Amino acid sequence: MLLQTTLCHRCNTELAIEDLPPYPPITNEYLRDRGYTPSKVEISAIETALQETQGNLDLYNTEIDRLSEILATLKKRRDDLQEHRNHYAFRYRALSQSLRKLPVELLVEILLLCCMPGLNIDEDKRIRKVPTLVLSQTCSFWRRVIQSTPLLWSDISLTLPISEKFVGLVDLYLRNSRFSPLTLRLSFGFFDEHSGSHPALKSLFSAYDRWSALSCDFEEPSGIKEFIRSMPDIRNTQDYHSVLQRLDVMWQFDMSETIEPILSFLFQYQPRLESLSMWSFDQSFPVPSSSLQELTIHLPLQNLSYLFRWLEAFPSLRKAELNTRECNHDYPSPPQIRLTKLAEFSLWFSDWNVVNTIWSSLTLPSLSALHTFNSVPSYLSAYQLRGDSDRLDMVQSLIQMVKRSACPLLVFEPHNIPFTDGEFTRLLSQIPTLLELEYACEKILLTEKFFHRLTLQPDNNEGGSSQALLPRLQKLAYHPTSRRDEGLVIEPRAIYHMVQSRRSSSLTQSHRTSQLQYFKWEMRFNSSYNDKTMWYDMYNEVRPLLRKLKRDGLELVLDVHMHAIPEWDEDEAL
Repeated sequence: MLLQTTLCHRCNTELAIEDLPPYPPITNEYLRDRGYTPSKVEISAIETALQETQGNLDLYNTEIDRLSEILATLKKRRDDLQEHRNHYAFRYRALSQSLRKLPVELLVEILLLCCMPGLNIDEDKRIRKVPTLVLSQTCSFWRRVIQSTPLLWSDISLTLPISEKFVGLVDLYLRNSRFSPLTLRLSFGFFDEHSGSHPALKSLFSAYDRWSALSCDFEEPSGIKEFIRSMPDIRNTQDYHSVLQRLDVMWQFDMSETIEPILSFLFQYQPRLESLSMWSFDQSFPVPSSSLQELTIHLPLQNLSYLFRWLEAFPSLRKAELNTRECNHDYPSPPQIRLTKLAEFSLWFSDWNVVNTIWSSLTLPSLSALHTFNSVPSYLSAYQLRGDSDRLDMVQSLIQMVKRSACPLLVFEPHNIPFTDGEFTRLLSQIPTLLELEYACEKILLTEKFFHRLTLQPDNNEGGSSQALLPRLQKLAYHPTSRRDEGLVIEPRAIYHMVQSRRSSSLTQSHRTSQLQYFKWEMRFNSSYNDKTMWYDMYNEVRPLLRKLKRDGLELVLDVHMHAIPEWDEDEAL
């Protein structure tokens, strides 16, 4: 009897195998019994059964070999197809990608983001980046786009000196940038004074009339000398036209006496200079173009006369960051300077008299952001500060400056300037346009009265309550720090009631004020403050209420630390 096995249900191919009877069982007892020997008939039956089984095994093996050949053929064809597909897949995908459908203008904008700077070499830090050159080798289309876009080659960052093998790259970028304005970031290390002028600097100076933005950082005196040695003489060039708009010059403090020739060279014939950032300046430095709109001085000024001289020279100034921490305040009659376009002013100081003189001199009708930083903490107690004549004069000058300017101030950040309730109220009443107030001070003279004044009160009947203070306020940050000699810390309930009233829809509508959108409260308690536990109990009462305001949409940040109360130390952004 044949046993039929279907190999394929489509073509009904079958494998016919003889159906053999099963082998008779042989138990372990037969094998262990050494006295038993099978008869010749039994041996013949065993051999016959094994031979018949071998025939079926041969049939199976033959069919398996045939099918294995078919399977191997299928696998080879599959692998060949996979290899062929993988070889061309990236090309097919590249053809079908949406990037190929981008307009050339949009592609250029994307490439600009990837090529800023297009050349960056700093051998000390092993930085050798040439993204513009690398991207130009992607395909012929990109190469044509990149080579026809000079702006992609015009942003160069170098730490000089560089090896001669990189000078060719600098020349390539300058050549491909054509007539495009250049953005240069140059750091100057040590130069060998006995060598000739550095070839990379010579190449850069050959395109001096295309410098649009220049940043120079002189770390070594030899770098200043090398720059001076490479400067071209443009005094007799009649057709020279500079396009320099942004200039950032940094140097070590002890190099100020040698930097003047470089500044004279960079400042002359610069009618378009709009932004200037400098390490410092003194009386010997030339005054740049009157078209300047942004001015940043990092190191402290030595004399107020230098400051006033420069401010008077820049009537178009829109943004200024100045440092007067070591400035001489002996200036009996400051000039009256009116900067009609100055919108953002940042001032670092350490002397009340200096900043008092500055406030007395300036009129800023367009001021929208004022940042003031007192860098030296006062050694006076809170009680002594209240009566300190220098501080009082400074506060009065600030109030008068704001009142005189009638400026649309939107952002005000006084740092480490102690105000009393009345002083701060008088100052803020002059700036109803204020949107953001960030007050940080080491010694707080404010009391609950100020926060009561900020609180919107109900029953705003005609002729009843006074006009709301800061009606447009949307962001408030408060950073007090308790000191050993401070005896007063504002109760949390007063602050919460102020915040809650400025979140109330009914109160803000009746007072015609904006809703407070952001409130940050930062507090550091000195370990010697005696009433910290009582303050903590009061704060615990208002914390859930503050969290509710957060759930109602207020962006709330709490950073309150109670030293010497180990079970409570909060630093959370609710």
